[in-house]
This record gives sequence, C-alpha cells and structure tokens, in this order.
Amino acid sequence: AITNARAIAGSKPSQNSAASLPSSPTRWANSAASSVSRRAGKSSRASIDLFATWGNASAAGGRALIVDYKTGGSADEMPEALYAKHLLQASCYAFVALQRGYASVDAAFVRVEQVDEAADGQPQVVRYAFAQADLPVLRERLSDACDRLAKERFCV
Repeated sequence: AITNARAIAGSKPSQNSAASLPSSPTRWANSAASSVSRRAGKSSRASIDLFATWGNASAAGGRALIVDYKTGGSADEMPEALYAKHLLQASCYAFVALQRGYASVDAAFVRVEQVDEAADGQPQVVRYAFAQADLPVLRERLSDACDRLAKERFCV
C-alpha cells in the first residue's frame, strides 16, 4: 500500500501524510472492515491501494483521498449499480478517515479491467465524496450492515 502520494489531481499532498496516520493504510482498512464485521461476529480484511492527504487530520480542512483498484466485473454494469456495489466499502474507509479528523474524504474505485469510453479509453472510476456532516449517515449505514451480517450468521 502506498502511504504518501506526491501528486494527485494537480495538487500536492502533505509531505507528512504517512506520519499523520497512527498505523499503515492497510491496518486502517482492516480496522474499518473489522469494525463492521466484529459486531456481527465475523472477520474481515481490506487493503487500501493508495491513501493521500492534503493537510492532516487535526488541521481544519484536512482532506484525504482513498483509491482502491478493482479487477473483474463486466463492461455492461450500469453506473447506478456500480455506485451501489462499492458504497459500503467506501463508507467504511470514509468513516474511519472522518472519525480521525479529516474534513473531507474522496474515494475512487478504479476498475482497471473496464474501459471508460467517455474518458479516452481510461479505466472506469466509481467516485464518492464524504464530509464531516456525513458521519451520522455513515454510522447508520455501517450499523445496518452489521445488523444484516448478524442476521445472516444465524440464518445459515
């Protein structure tokens, strides 16, 4: 996992991006995933492919970018279905980053095997944007996911 990108979207992230995190992005991702699954008595692991910051978590206006590369899928998946498909994972990552103090979090799921014809043959990207004001909605979404996992555990 990359913990400090030098140039994303035309601006420079913090020189101390990695230092602003108490643990690696992979451990961060696992923390986000396990916070959902632990409540349901299940185990889960995740890995963030890229984590970049502008500012830091304790500074007003600190921003985070999380990129996750995806393989597989099919070219005929509709944008609405793709958004729904990765929403819980994006929500987990954003919830942790926002709780750590970042003012906003952008998440991008790059579908490396699927071409976006509208973007000159670049890979398809599913984008999400979250802010501190989204924390209650994210908490509810993750709590609902925990409840669903707990029910599935006992409905085998």
